[in-house]
Amino acid sequence: MEIQVSLIIPDELLSGASEKVSRQILEQFVLEGYKKRKLTTKQVGELLGFSTRFEVDDFLHRHEAFDYSVEDLEADLKTLKDLGLK
Repeated sequence: MEIQVSLIIPDELLSGASEKVSRQILEQFVLEGYKKRKLTTKQVGELLGFSTRFEVDDFLHRHEAFDYSVEDLEADLKTLKDLGLK
């Protein structure tokens, strides 16, 4: 199922950059979906037209949308300690 969404944005808000604004709106929509765990990294890539996971990671990093919690860090540190690497 596909859904197409259209927005009417007054010209004075666009300043002649409608393509840029529509991309920014799409990116914000995708970021919000990712942050609320409604979208996966794969879906982020598909929606934004990225061809690699590196592009997705770069996008998420630039927008400070990290999917790495304090609990993840603590678990990783424990694993390193258990392996004798820390």
